[in-house]
Amino acid sequence: MKVLKSTKTTYTVKCTVEGCPWRLHASVPKDATYFRVKTYAGQHTCVIPMLNAAHRNCTSNLICQVILPLMKARLNMTPKEVQETVRSTLHVQISYWKAWLARSKALQIIYGSWEQSYTDLPRYLTMLQSTNHGTFWRLDHRWPSEGICQFGRVFWSFAPSIQGFAHCRPVVSIDATHLYGKYEGHALIATAVDANDSIFSLAFAICEGENGRSWRWFLHNLGHYVIRNRPVCFISDRFSGLKEIVAELYPTRQGHAHRWCLRHMKANMAKQLKMIYY
Repeated sequence: MKVLKSTKTTYTVKCTVEGCPWRLHASVPKDATYFRVKTYAGQHTCVIPMLNAAHRNCTSNLICQVILPLMKARLNMTPKEVQETVRSTLHVQISYWKAWLARSKALQIIYGSWEQSYTDLPRYLTMLQSTNHGTFWRLDHRWPSEGICQFGRVFWSFAPSIQGFAHCRPVVSIDATHLYGKYEGHALIATAVDANDSIFSLAFAICEGENGRSWRWFLHNLGHYVIRNRPVCFISDRFSGLKEIVAELYPTRQGHAHRWCLRHMKANMAKQLKMIYY
């Protein structure tokens, strides 16, 4: 709707579509403190073309409130599904960006902000350690300038993982994966295989990226707090520099070994030979 007049005593609005008779007029009666509707033509004859992505009343905050109950039940709701939900419930066509923004706001209400999550991390890990005796964690900070402390890296291993590794095979797989949140980074993971041939998680880390410094830091903590003096065989992809780091921290003279992951080798070989054989 379009506001034609808005004062302390008079309020008049009409439909934004030219030719549509919808109109409302209200005014404050004499010696009164409230508005009284004097004229109301409540029948629209337009096809409401203003209900599109640019509609100013359909804000991301409004959409967030609409999808919040749905997202609590299904957190993997995509922006396209948000668009379809708004189209079916509010009869408004919104842009992908507005749907993404509303979804982000709903996730922030459910989980809290990224910044607050990083702020709460030390407190969470401390509580985790106090309720799971034997759990180990290490959090490193960065100091980009005086008086400013930033998250650097975090490593943790649950007590059942540390204790249970003694009953697993002496084979440890290590790998990294991208994090696609607001601050990105990499997750480093170590796993073993238990007596039931199932994957057994050993340790996790979140760091600034997959590089030699982060791998050295992760493997040092892994060896000191989880593997300890047990000889193991590491399985990994062929990340540059990882071979030298493993050989330095886990020398073969102490019974350790390091082998390449066949799945990664197969994928790399298929990629390298694709232009020749396909």
